[in-house]
Amino acid sequence: MIEDLRLVAKWGPRKMEALRNFRVEFAPSKKDILQLTNQLAVMVRAGISLQDSLEAIAEQQENSRFAAVIIDLKNRIEEGMSFSQALAEHPEVFSNLYINM
Repeated sequence: MIEDLRLVAKWGPRKMEALRNFRVEFAPSKKDILQLTNQLAVMVRAGISLQDSLEAIAEQQENSRFAAVIIDLKNRIEEGMSFSQALAEHPEVFSNLYINM
């Protein structure tokens, strides 16, 4: 919060708002992450592998940057990482709470 105030003082409120909008535009929303979680739960319970589930979800994703994160999760799992380790590679998207659940 204090850092935000310093940046507003330095750059002005318009530039700060543009910066916030730029960041938010490319970051997945909480709704996107909730949808990913729900879709994964349904697909895995139905017997679809985690990798196939992630690939299918990525193909349906409108946010191309989030789709790239999902494909990266799939690739890391195929390379031998656990799901939580793969999530931890994207701290800008997944919180520590989410990773450790």
